[in-house]
Amino acid sequence: MMETSAITIFAAVLLLAHVLGAIVVIILRRRSNPCRSARRSRALPLLRALDFDVNDAALRTGGAVAPRFQPTFSRKDFQ
Repeated sequence: MMETSAITIFAAVLLLAHVLGAIVVIILRRRSNPCRSARRSRALPLLRALDFDVNDAALRTGGAVAPRFQPTFSRKDFQ
């Protein structure tokens, strides 16, 4: 009976350490990169290039929507 209890306690402590370690890693990653918006802004030219009017395309094609790909970015935008 005592061995099962010790194994259960060990598993609980191991799980708690794992969860706390994950929380610490998340906090440290957020602190090391305070300018997270810069990473998002790199994707904006690509998102603009893939942007299309879904409702207009659906009306014109009877429901089949195919995006019109018009690249508006260059390689410099992703460097």
